Amino acid sequence: MEKMHQQYYKDLYIIIKIEKSKQCFIADEIWKLFINKNSKFTHLKITSCNYDQIFLIPGAEHCFSELKFLEYDSRDNQKLLEWLAKISKSIKKFELLCEWNSEIKNLIEAQNNLNSIVLHKLDDKLDSYSLKILTKHNLISLHIKSCFNLNKHLSLPNLKFLTVESISTENLVIIIECTKGYLTEISINEFIGKNNRYIKSIYQNCPNLRYLKLPLIDDEVSELEILLTKCKCLVELFIIETYYGQNSLLGWDELLEILAKSSPTSLFKFKFYFTYELPILETFKLFLDNWKGRHPILLQTNIYDEDFLTLIKKYIDEGIVKSHNNIRVGLVYFEWIQEYNYNNGYIYTI
Repeated sequence: MEKMHQQYYKDLYIIIKIEKSKQCFIADEIWKLFINKNSKFTHLKITSCNYDQIFLIPGAEHCFSELKFLEYDSRDNQKLLEWLAKISKSIKKFELLCEWNSEIKNLIEAQNNLNSIVLHKLDDKLDSYSLKILTKHNLISLHIKSCFNLNKHLSLPNLKFLTVESISTENLVIIIECTKGYLTEISINEFIGKNNRYIKSIYQNCPNLRYLKLPLIDDEVSELEILLTKCKCLVELFIIETYYGQNSLLGWDELLEILAKSSPTSLFKFKFYFTYELPILETFKLFLDNWKGRHPILLQTNIYDEDFLTLIKKYIDEGIVKSHNNIRVGLVYFEWIQEYNYNNGYIYTI
């Protein structure tokens, strides 16, 4: 019986391997249908299949010479990267889902108009030379999804859109301090460590900030209050209740009082994600009462409590809240500003 199982899994493995080879063969045949001297590709996504033979197809150089967007997730297409670095200089948006390597470095260095980068898996491979390559481009949008060690050689003077996930607060501070005041949008989905200095770095370096998403604990509320008084252009605030041990649970009641008292006149879009507990109903009511006479609130929450929903409906009827809807599970985007980014030609990566 054991031998039968071994043979079964061996046969299954062979079938899977054959199927994978067929996938790549079929992909090659499809490429041949579309690659010719009359076609131009602006978007290219490279995954695990081997694409190294693409550049041998007649007309390939013409097809890929004006790429605008490249997504790369492969360890098996080094020759293709080398070829692209020679023939394609117009990539504006680059998304890297695999590890950084020398071929990727050369491809990025070869671009003339790169302004948006998404980096998923950097680890410790972003050396000082690689940082210089990144800083030579006038990056407008940067999205980092990995924890790695940064140094202060980084320079991002034209950066407008920043998204970070799973990086340390120290690295976040370095990135923010390497900008030159043009950041309008910051989305912090997750960070490692407890250090409220990152909030201070935001209000000291981002006078034009319009959109902010951040996980928040109780110790950081006082710094957020300062941010509200410093960032006069803030339009939308997305707060995620976070917990980092004893006595760090976010105090929503105090926070709502601060929002009513210290929010700039430009701020009217709020998104609250309650992870552990809701505020006191009366405090939430007081927050809305104190908003009377200001720009009606666009509100998104994950509230399903009937008492809260009834209260919110009351303030919608009074015109204090313009609309309320629920945050969808896993949502990380600012729905209200996606059109803004697309109209300006930027891939919305936040």
